[in-house]
Amino acid sequence: MKLLGDEDQDALPPHIAIFTDLMGRTALLPQDRVFRDADFVSGPIEILPGIRVERPALGSTALSPRLQAVTRAVALLDPSSPTAFWAPELFNYDSRRIPGGKPGELDLTGRPRFMITGPYITLPAGRWRATYRLTFDAKGSRVRFRTDWGGQTDFISEEFTPGRPGVFEIVQEYEWKEPAPCELRVVVLEGVFDGRMTFSGAEISRIS
Repeated sequence: MKLLGDEDQDALPPHIAIFTDLMGRTALLPQDRVFRDADFVSGPIEILPGIRVERPALGSTALSPRLQAVTRAVALLDPSSPTAFWAPELFNYDSRRIPGGKPGELDLTGRPRFMITGPYITLPAGRWRATYRLTFDAKGSRVRFRTDWGGQTDFISEEFTPGRPGVFEIVQEYEWKEPAPCELRVVVLEGVFDGRMTFSGAEISRIS
């Protein structure tokens, strides 16, 4: 599996698991010591007697669509907003993408393989639900798939064959015993002569 580096403008940073683990640990801090962007609307904040801080500079470099998606995705690490949409740009895909297609639009033709993996964001301990949609054309609907949700080595799995073209909503829940990087996977389990599938992203929610 390729580690995406800074040379790829649309890549997730390879340290995303460490970065999001640190973000998740802020949930353990007293909430009056956690300062959010909205707290700076009225100006600098006094964090200690006589010590005031300004709103952090946002910088001048435009973020790629994938890194913008990361910014939205990690919102669920804030206890005040335990749900976020994880856009298709966050995930890794099999190299056989539809020419000119958007992230998540996939050509199934080929051998059995992982079609979708990622995004390796570290989720805090707790039960987390992934709700996502897969769309299949007529030929792709005849193929057998497996979907996984959980950690990279411990996860819940389901096998299915769509049976008809259209949109299918999949809901999976998994409990993290301790903070760990997450992975959502869609695997095609048999060789495919022709067929297409579209992944529309996932809504991730903390259940407990």
